[in-house]
Amino acid sequence: MSARSFCILAAGAVVVGLGASTASGYPYSVSAPAVISGASPFAGCAIGSAGPDSVVYTNAEVEPWVAVDPIRGDAVAVWQQDRWSDGSARALGTAVSGDGGLSWGGPFFLPLSLCAGGAAPAGDFPRVTDPWVSFGPDGIGYEVALGINPVFPFRAESAITASRSLDGGHSWEPPQVILRERFAAPPFPINDKESVTGDPTRPGYAYAAWDRVRFTSEQEALQGAFHSALEAHSFRGDAMLSRTTDGGASWEPARSIMPTNANVWTIGNQVAVNGDRTLVDVFEFAKG
Repeated sequence: MSARSFCILAAGAVVVGLGASTASGYPYSVSAPAVISGASPFAGCAIGSAGPDSVVYTNAEVEPWVAVDPIRGDAVAVWQQDRWSDGSARALGTAVSGDGGLSWGGPFFLPLSLCAGGAAPAGDFPRVTDPWVSFGPDGIGYEVALGINPVFPFRAESAITASRSLDGGHSWEPPQVILRERFAAPPFPINDKESVTGDPTRPGYAYAAWDRVRFTSEQEALQGAFHSALEAHSFRGDAMLSRTTDGGASWEPARSIMPTNANVWTIGNQVAVNGDRTLVDVFEFAKG
């Protein structure tokens, strides 16, 4: 996989899976990979450095994710564009396919970061990361992102943001903030690794989940940030949740659904919906 482009195979897998699920048992078939990213438009953007050790890899695309609109059949892919050596990227790319992944339109870049033309309150971040996209049964698309200011300790902040699409991912409404916090104020929080799930059983409902690292004191927070949080035995990582019930027009205030203590934390939170409409938050649970 080159640094200048990447291929989305998941869209093809979706089409294959639909064919293979029928009673007649159609044989699997896989199309040739389709390249959907190109040369980065942000090569000249100097925003985002966190210090002399920060290196940005122009044309490096990482963490792709794909979702399919159940109404229109369009597939939407998202990814990080121009990854930094110490985390996050200059922008998040988006592309759309209307033919099952054979060809892709785009890429285009939502205004989620300063390099991509973002502005306050949901896009004025030097870096952005962790793209995730999902569709509800009514065809509303939900995309979430993590905005980052990487300059520790006093300017550092993180924010969970969300946008929605009403046309299969071809256009997206301006992003809005679900939760934005500065690291320099108690409990010295860092939000991370968000996901979004469109509820397949409730049109208009979707769930954003993530972890929120917090520290017991400023000294422990700085030690954890600059040295080893595991050795500090000082941070906790709550499982966080926000919900929309109006198709992404607004999001409920973020809340902890599993507070943690004593250097235990969650990461990789993702909500799944059972057939009886029970919500299950799946995550990795660890202790230092």
